[in-house]
Amino acid sequence: MSKKFFAEKLIALEPILKSTREVPSASTIYGYLNGSREIKAELLPYIAKVLDVGISELFEDNKKDRVKILQNILENPSQEEQKLLENYFKFEEKLNNQKLQNDTNYHLYNYILQILPYASEKFLYTLIDLLESYKDSTKRAQEDIKNLDF
Repeated sequence: MSKKFFAEKLIALEPILKSTREVPSASTIYGYLNGSREIKAELLPYIAKVLDVGISELFEDNKKDRVKILQNILENPSQEEQKLLENYFKFEEKLNNQKLQNDTNYHLYNYILQILPYASEKFLYTLIDLLESYKDSTKRAQEDIKNLDF
């Protein structure tokens, strides 16, 4: 489900916020979705209805719900989600590579892989951006070193 579709469905339900006595705007809903605004408690029943889940399911973290979420993502992943999944499986493949297992940081890589499922989506995108920045800087430095005249 896209953010736009979610926002449209939520607005169509006409939830009235106690603070403004109005239906939240699309930009306000996008703020809720990207984490820059706090979700108001009175919106929870409407959010659950849009997602076709019970309110309690919004807070549960059980295996069944996690599988359902993953299935929804895999049915139609966004480009960012697809990139995240590809990077995850490439990383997992590298972990199983004998050369990487001999790396001094192997246990750190493995630990990070084990705790990634507990990270928020926002953190994962920040982590990807940071690691890609390190990767680019390292590649540039390697090229600069190759081009040095001795």
